[in-house]
Amino acid sequence: MKNQDKPWIEVMEICRNHSKEALWAYASALRGPDIMESITMNDRRLETIFTCPLRVRNEIFIDVKEYKRLSLKDIESVFIYLSDTNNKYKYLHYLEYVRFAWSFLNPKVADILSELMGTILDEQEDRAKALACKYKEYVDEWLNSERVINQEYGGAIGEEK
Repeated sequence: MKNQDKPWIEVMEICRNHSKEALWAYASALRGPDIMESITMNDRRLETIFTCPLRVRNEIFIDVKEYKRLSLKDIESVFIYLSDTNNKYKYLHYLEYVRFAWSFLNPKVADILSELMGTILDEQEDRAKALACKYKEYVDEWLNSERVINQEYGGAIGEEK
């Protein structure tokens, strides 16, 4: 069964069997951004882009179906938004949890998020768009895979059971 068709609880169980770190990373990333102010449209878009693919099939919250409705332009606009250092800083804690989860599931996604978080992209719209394109490619790769924990590309230590 493809990852996108698995219930989130099955993915969580695979993470639990893999390692405590994988379980913690996955469970933490499912929450979405913790915003103390009023929730904005950007908060919702970030949750859809970064959390919904991790939620895969979920009957309780928004899930991968919402992510699948997004266009590449939607993802690019959020990456451009996060290119601004002030916007990136607002979501840095949340994005770090998402990056840590992807380090177990598809490290190529984690690499993209590391670059997004660690690079000064102010006024580098083309670079932000290129990262968004790679992000979508690698997330879709994992969603269409049957393997939850990816170790082929430097994945985290441990065996998927």
